[in-house]
Amino acid sequence: MKLLAAILLGVTVHAQAAVITVDYEDEHNNYRFDNFTVGGMQFSPLCAVIVEKDRRDYPGQYLSADRDNNCGDGGNPNYRGDFGADLWIEHFGQPFTLLSLDTVAPTAPGFPFFMNHAVWSSRGGLSQYEGEPGTFRFTGPLWTDVLWIAVMDSGLGAFHEHHGWDNLKFDVRGIPEPATLLLIGLACLAYKRLDWRKTTRPMTNTPAWAGRSG
Repeated sequence: MKLLAAILLGVTVHAQAAVITVDYEDEHNNYRFDNFTVGGMQFSPLCAVIVEKDRRDYPGQYLSADRDNNCGDGGNPNYRGDFGADLWIEHFGQPFTLLSLDTVAPTAPGFPFFMNHAVWSSRGGLSQYEGEPGTFRFTGPLWTDVLWIAVMDSGLGAFHEHHGWDNLKFDVRGIPEPATLLLIGLACLAYKRLDWRKTTRPMTNTPAWAGRSG
């Protein structure tokens, strides 16, 4: 019984932790004007976003925000974010940790594009950068177990530079599925039975008063 309970709890703990990488490679190359989900993460754009493909010198696909499209009509009617962030990221109300992301700014002849990039977290984390695009890593309590991440690039839209983001990595706590909930229930029952067996002992000696009448 102890072995069964340990196995069940081990499976449960393993099912609750995972690293998600969102690279948009399986997404279609089109505009999106509303909230959407990729890789188990929720994305809420301020205006429009597009999954770019084979843009100039950048290989593969990435997500680009476009303030020139849809913002004039009020933007995303179901925008979940605040303070005008281009992209608002959540995980169905569950805490998650931002590990890293790649910023993308494809080059073009005569235009030395650079990023003017900022990332916020629900715990007060703020990372700002101006310069060449690259990989940014996030560590510490301000980026751990957050409820949302907000991303902005102030250069977006001015020259339609197609700046964007790729390879976003998150450490998430999985939302328990029905099978996982069943495992949790079985584990609790196993431990409850162990506790009952420890505290309930059969009587081995007959009391002196047993069998007396009157």
